Amino acid sequence: MKDNNTDNTDNTEDPKDLVSPTESESAEMFKVAIHRGTHRLNRPGVEMTLAGIIAGMNVTFGALAAAAVSGAVISSFGESHIVFADVVGALVFPIGFVFVVLGRSELFTENFLVPTTAVIAKKSTFSCLLKLWSLTLIGNLIGAMVVAKLLSLEFYDGVPAVHAVQHIQHVAEFLVLERDWDASFFSAVFAGWLITLMTWLLLTTDNTLSKIAIIWCVGFMIMLNKFNHVIVNTSEILMSIFAGNTHITYSMWLQHSFVPTILGNMIGGLVFVTLLEYIKVLYSQERWK
Repeated sequence: MKDNNTDNTDNTEDPKDLVSPTESESAEMFKVAIHRGTHRLNRPGVEMTLAGIIAGMNVTFGALAAAAVSGAVISSFGESHIVFADVVGALVFPIGFVFVVLGRSELFTENFLVPTTAVIAKKSTFSCLLKLWSLTLIGNLIGAMVVAKLLSLEFYDGVPAVHAVQHIQHVAEFLVLERDWDASFFSAVFAGWLITLMTWLLLTTDNTLSKIAIIWCVGFMIMLNKFNHVIVNTSEILMSIFAGNTHITYSMWLQHSFVPTILGNMIGGLVFVTLLEYIKVLYSQERWK
């Protein structure tokens, strides 16, 4: 005789088991960011500043590489090949970001995600974040200034090459004299967005080649589209001024490039990556409580 008793075992799945891999991985990435951010915010001020100085120097080499390659193309083939010059320049530009990330130095624009998550999670304070932002920015500017000044010392033995200097002058005049405030700001939003996206994506891997690929994609996008990055732009403009460009002054740099670029970078990184990723993780956790 068939047993009509039904099995009363509860086969209902725990809602937490239904969390998608994407949601789970995003939460884990955020935890890693909080842990790293807490460590970054607890360092001595001298270490923060030195990391900033080294990053400012290293990223300048990327700008110099792009200028040397683009300048060489234009010098050899003429202004009609400006598009090709921009592409090959963008291909080598990420060298500076590779130096910064793999060398564990620190750009101001890298600090819109990792340390910010630590403050959001109440593992540190906003004053500590402001201290980090201030010291890394000051360090970046000092580093960029040091390299720009050294390169300007009579251009010993053609270093940097004449065509590289000419291209830097062109780029600096475009950034300061041709781009208006609004264009500089909105261009900077995209640069800050991309750099912070790079920081987020780097949390997904410990593989060096994967990191280089991520860095290269972001650096290529920034340079090819001429998105404003506050430290990169500063290095190019300072190299131009130190090389004798009389059309650009420090006040013009601050007003037309530095201020709109730093504001745009911060909004791009903090809003379009950090805030949105935080909301996404927060929503997924609330949904499966």
